[in-house]
Amino acid sequence: MKVRDINEEVRELADLYFYKTVVRVHRMSESVGYTGLKFEDFRPVEGIEAADKAIENKSFEEIFSHIKGKSEQEHVKHYYTDVQSKRNFDVNDVNAGREYVKLYVHFIHYAEGLFGGKTDNNDSHNKSN
Repeated sequence: MKVRDINEEVRELADLYFYKTVVRVHRMSESVGYTGLKFEDFRPVEGIEAADKAIENKSFEEIFSHIKGKSEQEHVKHYYTDVQSKRNFDVNDVNAGREYVKLYVHFIHYAEGLFGGKTDNNDSHNKSN
């Protein structure tokens, strides 16, 4: 944090290093390799993109057109509601931030699984949160 105040160039370098470290740690927690940061035009897999758009657009309805099962729709609605309920957390509250990220990751991974053909029975996060 101290080096960020040296100048704008150092701030950008420090921020980039921080983001790379966060992504590396996250990828390690998923037991997958680090492949670098993605550019703004990067498009994630369909389910993750749909989940992100649902959060951004404040509507999960578009996801429903890709999901046939009533049970899966209920899970999407539940997980989406959980994420939205924590979305406006106090940025100075680390625990609130962690809770939001936990719910966000759960929601996008669930949507990713559904778009990839997995059902509730394959939801590794289901009932654990």
